[in-house]
Amino acid sequence: MQDLTVILQCAPDPLGSPPAALFAFCLAVMAYNVLRLTRAALGAAHGTEKVERAVSSYYWAQELAKVSTGMAIALPAAAWAEYRRMTPAELAGQLRAWAQQAPLRRYQKHRRGPKKPRPHRASGAKIKHVATARLLANRK
Repeated sequence: MQDLTVILQCAPDPLGSPPAALFAFCLAVMAYNVLRLTRAALGAAHGTEKVERAVSSYYWAQELAKVSTGMAIALPAAAWAEYRRMTPAELAGQLRAWAQQAPLRRYQKHRRGPKKPRPHRASGAKIKHVATARLLANRK
């Protein structure tokens, strides 16, 4: 679910009307299906465990967004006709062949390094705290 809400931005704030928000959510679900399909093709080509462990969903989604926009501009609708005629098995084979050529290193997860230790606070013996309320009470 985090992929839907964060990476694919299925709930953008400016959408005020419920139909627009529902439409955005439906598009995000469709994009999520494309993301999972391509990850499954990568898993078939390179090994599911390796893809789940090493490939970042964030970087992969960014790449798909960039590439699909460019492909929509560069390729006419007629170029996609041959893929429409493929059987599911043929399309799966084609996706696997493309996935074998994918440079997984470009989409590598970056593990967070160790957290820096918090600075040690000085003990109460060294710092004398004086409460303002107590000072005011003593003045009276």
